[in-house]
Amino acid sequence: MKQFENFWNEFLAALDTKRKIRNWTTDKRYSLGGWFIAQSWRSAEGAWDRSRPGLPIDARESIICTQLREQGSVFVEKYHAEFCYRIWPTYGANGITRKLFDEGGHANSYLISLFKEFEDLTKDPNRAGSGLQF
Repeated sequence: MKQFENFWNEFLAALDTKRKIRNWTTDKRYSLGGWFIAQSWRSAEGAWDRSRPGLPIDARESIICTQLREQGSVFVEKYHAEFCYRIWPTYGANGITRKLFDEGGHANSYLISLFKEFEDLTKDPNRAGSGLQF
């Protein structure tokens, strides 16, 4: 698996353009009708009011996830992503459930689908078979 910092930089770059992401879990695979939009905050910051309550301290290192029905947005902060990235390889493989992801906050549930969508970015080019695959 790639070092987190290397993954994170590529991940944010990939999300500098809005992406429609399908909800995914190891139990249900892709859920019907479950989609959200993900975008790096640094690429969208001009559209956000800087005085908005709940804005992360280091927003430029965050991702915005918005439900398709515009019911609200959630910021996925870097430290949440790093926590989930470390446990991701065992998610579903060794009995670690979604509940562990959810303990880190609501934003972490988006990371399951994001990691699935971008699992190729997790691969270390120096180690064959080092990526996260389900």
